[in-house]
Amino acid sequence: MKSALRLALLSLPLCAVAQAQENSDTVHGHVEYAQALVCDTQKQVERFVVLYNGDQGAAAQAVDREEGDPTACDVVSAAFVRGPQIGTASHGNMAFRIVRILILAVDVPAGMQAVKPVPYFAAFGVTEYRV
Repeated sequence: MKSALRLALLSLPLCAVAQAQENSDTVHGHVEYAQALVCDTQKQVERFVVLYNGDQGAAAQAVDREEGDPTACDVVSAAFVRGPQIGTASHGNMAFRIVRILILAVDVPAGMQAVKPVPYFAAFGVTEYRV
């Protein structure tokens, strides 16, 4: 991760947060603001999904430990633009879209702080409907 974003991410408290949900009306290219999981690689997002049991912070920390990098994955409040979906992952009865995102700003105690745009991988929950 870029050092400016890494510092901002480290200043955010790690806590259980609601999973950002996929909105079928979302138009790619528009700036969104949400709490979302961000990881350095697609593989890390896939591993997060395998470890996820309802506690995002714990799953992200487990990936960080496995990677030997305390900031490989994190849950952040950020302004970002979604790129294309590059994959899917599932665990139990949960499914996630893996998407490239471009982070534009992060929420720090002093408020939203713009950062040099940085690409990451993110997971967004898929809402499934019974047919």
